[in-house]
Amino acid sequence: MGNDILPVQSWVWDSFVYLVRDEKFIGARDLLGSDELHPLHALALHDWETIQENAVYRCSGTNVKTEHHYSLNITPYVHFTAPVRRYIDIVAQRLVHAAIDKEQSPYKSEEIKNMCLYVNKVSRNAQIYRNKCQELVLACIVVNKPFMTHGFVIDFTEDEIRLIIPGLKFVQSQHKSISISYLHVCAPPQSLPDTDVFRSTISKNRLVLKWKKRIYSVKN
Repeated sequence: MGNDILPVQSWVWDSFVYLVRDEKFIGARDLLGSDELHPLHALALHDWETIQENAVYRCSGTNVKTEHHYSLNITPYVHFTAPVRRYIDIVAQRLVHAAIDKEQSPYKSEEIKNMCLYVNKVSRNAQIYRNKCQELVLACIVVNKPFMTHGFVIDFTEDEIRLIIPGLKFVQSQHKSISISYLHVCAPPQSLPDTDVFRSTISKNRLVLKWKKRIYSVKN
């Protein structure tokens, strides 16, 4: 066990205590075990996902780069169990049948390569479209019924603050930033050592924003 203290948001802790009192231990375990709900874990998870590449289709006969799927822990792999909804699965099944029947491949390597490039492009566009649709739905919800959510600061400049928001991974990065000018602060943002976190061997900083507002009294 290390000496680091795990920062927990107050609402997460209150929910955890409530679940434990009601003996809902599985829910309590899932709550504390969700990386997205804990600031330091969420930031580490974001950085880890940022450096990973998306899964793509490639022709094994022309690909010289060694690929590895982290989640499945295999190198390489192909799926072929859903030909009804994925055309590439039909292609894979044709290749499997040809191999089992010891027949010549129905495709040349160049054909597979071009097909993979096309499917990658279509899949990427479909994912972008799906994310934008989710963003549009979220925007309509926020306009009609605003709600509060929790976010963690990734980075900041004199002009903006960049956030990650649990549960909203589909929202584009530029839509998860706050312009400093909108906050009406009286001084540029500062990064100072976080003295609130004790017994920690990891240096942590906190973002400091300052406001200076005039207060008027209308009495008498």
